[in-house]
Amino acid sequence: MKIAKIAPGIRMANVKLHGKTFLVSLAILLKGCGFNHPKMPFPDSAQSSPVSFSYLTQNIFIPKCSDCHGTNMGNYSYLMNRNYIVPGSAESSLLYQLVSTGEMPKNGQALRSDEISAIYEWIQAGAKE
Repeated sequence: MKIAKIAPGIRMANVKLHGKTFLVSLAILLKGCGFNHPKMPFPDSAQSSPVSFSYLTQNIFIPKCSDCHGTNMGNYSYLMNRNYIVPGSAESSLLYQLVSTGEMPKNGQALRSDEISAIYEWIQAGAKE
């Protein structure tokens, strides 16, 4: 079985079944089996809502980034005017690249997978203020 990471917290696998190869999302497969890892919660699609900048600021940017960056990470204009964010493209966003590879935060504990996923989802959804 070949496994590929396609997004934070989501893995895809090629699975052979009865001689045919299927592409399966392990997140969906594991959820269907009743598995729910505390660091990688599976959102209930009926209750999920877009991640907001306010949520990121209060729960990730200020607590995890302010020791080095001060309040800049909680300032939407600061992030957008310096092109750290490319709305709609997390892979092209410097902020996402740095946190997803573990390069940031430099002087603190790496972000958890659910925190990285929240940043990814916010950027992919257009990085609204």
